[in-house]
Amino acid sequence: MERENGEVVSAFMNAYIANGMERSHAQPGDLVLIQLLGKAKSQDGNQFNQYQVHVEKS
Repeated sequence: MERENGEVVSAFMNAYIANGMERSHAQPGDLVLIQLLGKAKSQDGNQFNQYQVHVEKS
């Protein structure tokens, strides 16, 4: 993706982020904020990265 200042950026896409973008109907040109909230533990004790996805429609 190319930012307004010409800088090229990318993000690792996991299933949670992809689903969040799909639920928000993200389209090319929309602004997407992927916020890493830190590590969390599931009920069975496994650790995972916790994310929040925000989409601003263009």
